[in-house]
Amino acid sequence: MLMRAPRESGSWTWILDDVTGPGLEFALNAAARMSAVLEKHDLLELHSIEWSWRHAARRGLAGDSCLSVSPSEIARPAWPERLRSLHPQARISSILLLGSGAWVDADGERHREHVAAEPGEPTYHGCAEGHGLKAPDIIDGLGPDVSGALLG
Repeated sequence: MLMRAPRESGSWTWILDDVTGPGLEFALNAAARMSAVLEKHDLLELHSIEWSWRHAARRGLAGDSCLSVSPSEIARPAWPERLRSLHPQARISSILLLGSGAWVDADGERHREHVAAEPGEPTYHGCAEGHGLKAPDIIDGLGPDVSGALLG
């Protein structure tokens, strides 16, 4: 079963349309600075970065990847190359910073709510356990064959 939040959740969105920075390096630097400021005010505790990618030369093959990070890690000069090395022929199209934090109500009071995840329906790729995926059953040393659900 996959998990989903049973109530509202908040997000911060930055659209960097009119920037003159050099692509991924600029985006990661901006993300690191913004998440550090939000973390300083307890509004975001960054725990991972997710990015979308697309292979134009491979019939539009696309996907999302995720790594655990901190703001100081994504500010390192080696990070853009690390992301590119995971899908060397792909173009990275968007970056999503994931984490938790506090929210402030109309009276200025801070609130932290850890929304309990609720089970969803099992999918072809697995089922949820806690806030992650349940380890698959191992049969003859192998996990389930889900290759039928992949483009290829």
